[in-house]
Amino acid sequence: MAMIYEERALDSVFSQFILRLRGSEEKPPFPLRIAVSMAARAAASGDVCFDLASLQGTVVEHEGLRVTMPSLNTFRALFFDSGVASAPGAFTPLVLDDKSRLYLYRYWKLEHQLAVQLLALASNPPENSISSLFPVEPGGGQEKAVRHALTCRLTVIAGGPGTGKTATVSRILSLLRLQEGGRMKRIALCAPTGKAAARLQSSLREMNERASLADEDAMPLSLAVSTIHRLLGTIQGSTRFRHNPENPLPFDLLVVDEASMIALPLMVALVSALRRDASLILLGDQYQLASVESGAVLGDICSAAAAQPDSPIGESVVTLDKSYRFTTESALGRLSRAVNAGEGPAAVALLADPAVLGITLGPPSGEQAFQKELRECIVAGYRLYLEADSAENSLTLFDRFRILVALREGPGVSGVRGVNRQVERVLQQAGLLLPVEGFYHGRPVLLTSNDYSLNLFNGDTGIVLDDPLHPGEFRVCFMTAEGTLRTVAPERLPSHETAFAMTIHKSQGSEFDHVLMLLPERESPLVTRELLYTGITRAKERLDVRGETALFERAVAKKTIRLSGLADRLLGR
Repeated sequence: MAMIYEERALDSVFSQFILRLRGSEEKPPFPLRIAVSMAARAAASGDVCFDLASLQGTVVEHEGLRVTMPSLNTFRALFFDSGVASAPGAFTPLVLDDKSRLYLYRYWKLEHQLAVQLLALASNPPENSISSLFPVEPGGGQEKAVRHALTCRLTVIAGGPGTGKTATVSRILSLLRLQEGGRMKRIALCAPTGKAAARLQSSLREMNERASLADEDAMPLSLAVSTIHRLLGTIQGSTRFRHNPENPLPFDLLVVDEASMIALPLMVALVSALRRDASLILLGDQYQLASVESGAVLGDICSAAAAQPDSPIGESVVTLDKSYRFTTESALGRLSRAVNAGEGPAAVALLADPAVLGITLGPPSGEQAFQKELRECIVAGYRLYLEADSAENSLTLFDRFRILVALREGPGVSGVRGVNRQVERVLQQAGLLLPVEGFYHGRPVLLTSNDYSLNLFNGDTGIVLDDPLHPGEFRVCFMTAEGTLRTVAPERLPSHETAFAMTIHKSQGSEFDHVLMLLPERESPLVTRELLYTGITRAKERLDVRGETALFERAVAKKTIRLSGLADRLLGR
């Protein structure tokens, strides 16, 4: 078997440097250097390790040369004899374990460290475990999750949208308050992005209000939700944080939402910063897109739990499978389940069936489509917020509809920028926007970086509106997690982009009544089952998909695989 390896310059330089460092430099692209280069490439692509066994016996075409890869045993001898790699436990640039996983040392150390930490949490109950005799609704995963969280130090609550993850946490926190001394418990809640943090806080606030109305004696919860980076304390110009093992977080319990988005290095930093007696609750949907950076930590934890349910890690994972958002016969629920199961033809049949209401599949959205078949959908989706009589109503109505795009960059209208330009044109022609550049009334903006001084975070969405107190000037309005309005001058905004359309990646942690999901005209390795599932589950009531049927089916069949050894390490394998 032959393969063509198009090497990045960075990986080439890295592999040559590592070999030269160990006195084993190979000037031509011999097997050792190619394998080291591929390991570096894998780490940059989101994998934690590289499967060395996948190379044995392969002919690699590289820069005009054909290099035959040796057997796995020969590869191991080459690595160990050169000093470039060693078995786990020694300090060498790379680590090669007994299952042919080749790691850059940093990633092996992070994976090993996280496995040790999670197993310690899963195996050791808290010093003052809480009685399980508190009133909890009987039956189902929520009861199990609540009882486990009250008596154990590690609880992972996994489940799709609308399965009650946030409601379960709200119940856990309420019961903690009923414990003797529970009011003194120091609790922190966090999420990977500002948008996800705001949504968690908003959901908890609404649940707290409903509980207070139903029970006058209910214990009010007033917990702020932070981003992970802010909680840990970023240090400008450094990858380190103020809170670490030497300066741990001052909390008894840490609740982390949207855990599927957290990369391996950040998860290690977060867990390492816990106090020795602290407890951890992770929430997330293991079937959503993995983190943009390396690893798929939540997915690995859930895989380990599924493989050995009676192991310490298996007993720590509770999966909620009853959806309170989608009924059994809901079109969106049926579609998400079909996609998640890899059933492409069944998913397409659902989308194409005119008798199934609330979901549709149409042809790709070329430039002309925005002026024709998509025009009505776009104008109807955004008219209400653009004609709203207040900033609060404008922000609320804007979240009813959103265009989600598979790719950030792409030719024509297959990328976010191209789609946003087309949407602006459609709305201008409909008389809903003034044809101006830069800031204009009604322009939605998505922040792409954090500004802690302004309390604005990557993923926050605001709307540019006319300032009623200063005619001719604009203000950018945001809704806080507490449900109050705040405004910022446009010139003070951190980096941002127009947000009529956003990538499916950026939409994680958000929900919209109606979603228009646009797929590229050509197949892309980035369009996978997890991407489609994430886009589909952002919709609460209606979903319109635009893309080729064959492309949709192939994407459903294409499952994202992040190479990692974390699941095995959690099971002691």
